[in-house]
Amino acid sequence: MNTIINIRPYTAWNLLDYFIAHLGTEREEICKGRINDDPFYNALVDLVCKENIRELPSHLNITKPFYPYILLSYYVLLHKGNLDLAKAIYKRLLNIYADNPSIFDRHENTSLKIIEEVIEFFDTLRELDKNNHKNILKYHLEFLVAKLNKVDCTEGGWSCFFKELIIAGLEPNFEKGYEKLSSIKKNYEVKPALIDEELIEGYNLFMDEEFSPISMFLSGIAEIELDSLEHLRREISELEKKKEDVENRLEKIQKIQRKFHIYTGKAESILEKVLAYLPIIGGLIAGGIAVLFGIRLLELVFAVVIPLLISLISVLKLFEWSVRRNLKKIEEKINDLKSSKVKRLAEIIWPSQKPHNITNPT
Repeated sequence: MNTIINIRPYTAWNLLDYFIAHLGTEREEICKGRINDDPFYNALVDLVCKENIRELPSHLNITKPFYPYILLSYYVLLHKGNLDLAKAIYKRLLNIYADNPSIFDRHENTSLKIIEEVIEFFDTLRELDKNNHKNILKYHLEFLVAKLNKVDCTEGGWSCFFKELIIAGLEPNFEKGYEKLSSIKKNYEVKPALIDEELIEGYNLFMDEEFSPISMFLSGIAEIELDSLEHLRREISELEKKKEDVENRLEKIQKIQRKFHIYTGKAESILEKVLAYLPIIGGLIAGGIAVLFGIRLLELVFAVVIPLLISLISVLKLFEWSVRRNLKKIEEKINDLKSSKVKRLAEIIWPSQKPHNITNPT
């Protein structure tokens, strides 16, 4: 069972943990809270909540522990859509790592590599022509996901949780992304047991791979993402049922059309025979006025029936066109919903304005 600390914002470390834990569980709600005008905490909140921030403020010094800043970099990238700020945080971390890599623990080390892969990949794509690459972003993402899957992490540790969550957020296939998040919820579910921090002796007791604020952040994000996809999945399911009904209606219309075409063909064939044999019949039964009148009447009936069948076929074609148009709209809506993540990621890479706030589809 994971332990969730009832974090109290006393020290700089506690402020970081308080911020990270509440960011994962509250998301945008964190923007409504300030702590006694504490400049350090409020600077962190501003990074998440204020728009048009592309650089870290000079007074925000990054020191160990580094996991809050790695998680923050991930959040502002994939949940706020701010590649510039995510890159700025990551670059600051990278400079510290280059000077002294030993001060990063194994999970911080792994997670930094993972976020590096994503940010550098996005940054490279941003330099490419949007018109040429936006339509094939799905294939770029598949390549990136394959690279991330090869990154080693310590099983059972938070870096593996982080890796799985990032892969789920980048997976372009809707069903695979949903399955990945479902698997994450099953494998990394947090079962809270609240312990007041004042009862704990030695803060470092919780500096391990099961560190609770990290679990709160990752689990909170995973749960919100899964709920979002659940909602999307239900909407897609309803549309697919509607699509099936429309397809059945289209099939019935086409079946009736085929029958009318057969009837029209038979009627035309009979009429042709009547017209062909009328002179012969008339010669054989000269004076048979009643018979000739019957044949003429039959000819007249077919002359009316055939245009009527043709008119009905035209009406059915109009219905078919309307149903096909409705079917196309439903299919487009399904495709839009299934590709919404790819479109959102495209907006992060090639924003219409820099930086751009992105809200996950719900």
